[in-house]
Amino acid sequence: MASSMPLPEGLSEAEYIGSLVGSSLDVVNAHSHPSYGFPGDAHPWPKYTVDLITHRKDAILPVSNCGRLTDETHTMIGPLAAAEIGFLLKSKGLPIKEAFLPFETQVIWVALQVDTQKLCEMKTTSEKFCREIGDIIFNHKVGYTIHRLVIVGDDINVYDFKDVIWAFCTRCRPGMDEYFFEDVAGFPLIPYMSHGNGVPNRSGKVVSDSLLPVEYTTGKNWEAADFENSFPEEIKDRVCSRWQALGFNSHQ
Repeated sequence: MASSMPLPEGLSEAEYIGSLVGSSLDVVNAHSHPSYGFPGDAHPWPKYTVDLITHRKDAILPVSNCGRLTDETHTMIGPLAAAEIGFLLKSKGLPIKEAFLPFETQVIWVALQVDTQKLCEMKTTSEKFCREIGDIIFNHKVGYTIHRLVIVGDDINVYDFKDVIWAFCTRCRPGMDEYFFEDVAGFPLIPYMSHGNGVPNRSGKVVSDSLLPVEYTTGKNWEAADFENSFPEEIKDRVCSRWQALGFNSHQ
């Protein structure tokens, strides 16, 4: 977890792990080198031939084949980065209630749930609000791997991808409700960055506003046409209580 978390600047992974377990992290002194590791600076080095690797007895070699979901790349980085993104936006005074990276998006999208009542009180516009969010996240380390921010209202559950994609598909008008960011760092491990058009490490990021205009002014003025919102409680309770008797299984 520590290796995937956006730890505060100045705090090392070893220090964070030590604070969790209550003791310092065990390390192995290399017989071929006087220190416990190499500095993290990057500059050209001569080529070396490795003759010896020092490791502990019965060492574990963690390997991650990052690719099509879902692997630890998604399950570790996704929720942890989302939590940091939500915290960062809240610390800037923005009315964000929840943030999550849907696994179905290869965790390069973040869905942001907005407190629409507070949004109305801000007397802002879609462009100003989305630009502010994009400027914060896309210029911060925690937003390096993120290429799309989907802004949704508080009637959308950001932890349910069906909810998120429904809002995105029906409330975000392509082009008009999207705000693009070109002068920001891009994540080259995404195929459309490294194998598509354009440079692999720059631009390609967008904030998609899936809030309807009324949510910026007077608030939500509709009811969703679905089972949860379209029927009285007594009807829903009756259907649910007879669900299996009607021939459906409990997972449907």
